[in-house]
Amino acid sequence: MIAAARAMPDSPASSVPIAPPDTRRPFVVVTGLSGAGRITALHALDDMGYVAVDNVPLPLLGDLMRSTTGNPGEMAAPLAFGIDTRTYGFEPHDLVQRVQKLRGRRDISARLLFLDCDSETLQRRYTESRRPHPLAPDRPLVDAIGEERRRIGWVRDSADVVIDTSALSPHQFKQLLAGHFALGRRTLKPPTGRDPAVAAYVASDPGYRPFLDGLKGLVGPLLPRFDAEGKSYLTIAIGCTGGRHRSVAIAEELAGWLRDAGRSVTLSHRDAAVVGEAGGVGAEE
Repeated sequence: MIAAARAMPDSPASSVPIAPPDTRRPFVVVTGLSGAGRITALHALDDMGYVAVDNVPLPLLGDLMRSTTGNPGEMAAPLAFGIDTRTYGFEPHDLVQRVQKLRGRRDISARLLFLDCDSETLQRRYTESRRPHPLAPDRPLVDAIGEERRRIGWVRDSADVVIDTSALSPHQFKQLLAGHFALGRRTLKPPTGRDPAVAAYVASDPGYRPFLDGLKGLVGPLLPRFDAEGKSYLTIAIGCTGGRHRSVAIAEELAGWLRDAGRSVTLSHRDAAVVGEAGGVGAEE
């Protein structure tokens, strides 16, 4: 089995045609379960150059957008907007409807980021920080987490990006956010490493071919030994920041090489599917 974990941002320049830069205003709405990392995400986005604002009531969103547009003739600042169940008047259906309307605007590139986390990790985080859960003023913490998941868990189905922070360190989390939301040229960012143009762009990195040759040289001689020992299953994980570009392209080529050698391969791109690309997680080929 070949499994692709997190992939890195775009590789160095190549001969692949470059489309005009996206001039729409980047706008990221950050929501999810309390304790899943919303504040960490907003700090990371702030470091990337976004104007990051947290816990503003939804009715004031329009005023916030207008107040951060800058001077006439200037490009409006990228905006990151944090909101969850502790925000005054928060209503998940209203949030989803507003994001859907923003997606239809030609001047804004709006994306909804949903942060998830398993209940056991959330309990541990709240216990260690000794901070109260917004829904636990008079109930056990485990009940509050379950109630919040019931209220807003469905919002993840409308999200452009879903990140489960359960097993991520703060550094890994910030790397993953940078892979999805870093500012600058984003020409080949929407497609994944399965796209021929992206694959060619990744392959233009001078270190790409030596890395693949070295990896094949390591794996190839081991396969007959695994066969001799009766082992029938081998997982090779390729990971870098973002989960969508370089590790996907490398996993695709590695899978093709193994198939050509007569091996049965199941290919899975774990993080490429968070934005809805067909053939992502669980794709069998």
